[in-house]
Amino acid sequence: MSNGRPPEEFWSFLQPYTGLVTDVELASCGFSVDLTALVRCEKGPFFVKAMPNRPGGRRDFLVREALVNPEVKPVAPALLWRAEDEGWIGLDDMAGAARAWAVRRGAGA
Repeated sequence: MSNGRPPEEFWSFLQPYTGLVTDVELASCGFSVDLTALVRCEKGPFFVKAMPNRPGGRRDFLVREALVNPEVKPVAPALLWRAEDEGWIGLDDMAGAARAWAVRRGAGA
């Protein structure tokens, strides 16, 4: 991801969850993942966190986040979907994250 955007196979991997992607707004910062972005799409918008799924990588971070999500729903947005394959692991928008993103950018609630 030399230009900050994942390769084409990543978008093909996500398409069953997102449908047609119309816009991708990369986050200026993120923690422990290779991609943090607001993805506007046919089935979204979604706040997507993703990283290559490779041995010795930080995959466990996203796996743990997905596993604990049901227990933290009162204080965190709900996980809407999780996708994983040999090349990528990713989490969805988590419901309210897109609205929170807009507020941080000054776009209102």
